[in-house]
Amino acid sequence: MAPGRLIDRGAVPGPGNRADGTKLIGATFSPDQCRSGALEKTQAKVARVAGVAMNLQAEARHKSEDIADDVLLDAVKAIRRRVRVVNRAYDIPYIAGYSVDGHTVFIDRHLPRTFRWLLKTVRVEPFLLTHEIVEKALLDKLRLHYLHAHQIAVRAERDAVKAAGIPWWVYQGFMKRHEKPIEEEKLLKVPASLDLTPYGDEKDFALLRRLVRKERDK
Repeated sequence: MAPGRLIDRGAVPGPGNRADGTKLIGATFSPDQCRSGALEKTQAKVARVAGVAMNLQAEARHKSEDIADDVLLDAVKAIRRRVRVVNRAYDIPYIAGYSVDGHTVFIDRHLPRTFRWLLKTVRVEPFLLTHEIVEKALLDKLRLHYLHAHQIAVRAERDAVKAAGIPWWVYQGFMKRHEKPIEEEKLLKVPASLDLTPYGDEKDFALLRRLVRKERDK
């Protein structure tokens, strides 16, 4: 290998590749850059990207381009791995929300973690996280209107619930029993970083904004 050239050791012999399975991928580094560690940093970055690609392949345990429950459940698990923090320490209007930076999903502190249906114990967190992360991504990355992002997110949540073998009406009935409207006596502890975008059309939005502001000023 020529000094200061970045290679891909996963390449197979062929046009543009070396006989030993390495491939020059275009970056040339001066001796000074090599001494400063630029080459090593770039090689580490290439390795991380390759690792991410391998992890994505591992996450896709089931293969189908048609509508398939097992593929959707793989996606639900993959979404969960991308949530940095799940915080259950606060009162959250309408059960769940997310922080402004998208790093935290908030789930209402009084929401039970499971419910029973027939002989099954159903964990609700995976479905809530699917909704919140899909919605937040559509808002921040594609700049969709909240109502459009919410419509897509609630359908992702619904299909994930149904893929897990739970009727949507059973799940929705459980959630409705635990929803908190925007009322001061019910929202005693609101996170300061709560993204207020989903609540903008609520009649009591001003109250919620005041409660969040109070937390930020503490």
